[in-house]
Amino acid sequence: MEIMGAAQMPLLCVAAWLVTHNKCWTVDRLARRGLPHPEFCPLCDQEEETIDHLLVHCVFASLLVQSIQTSRSSGLVPSAYRLILPCLVGES
Repeated sequence: MEIMGAAQMPLLCVAAWLVTHNKCWTVDRLARRGLPHPEFCPLCDQEEETIDHLLVHCVFASLLVQSIQTSRSSGLVPSAYRLILPCLVGES
């Protein structure tokens, strides 16, 4: 795996911080604040959208990760995906 450039590190650190502190603007967070929101996850329309649902349980997100893995194995993954793919598929 190639080493990340310094320019990408702050963005990934912010994204990781948002996820670990449950600060992403998901449906459950919008609902707690009384803001307009869809009833279910906009991707799969099956469950309430939470950060846990998006990263672990969402069928659509799982299919996206599988698609990226397939593209990666055939060498077709764009460079932007190479930065986040290890996080999505649990590689170190």
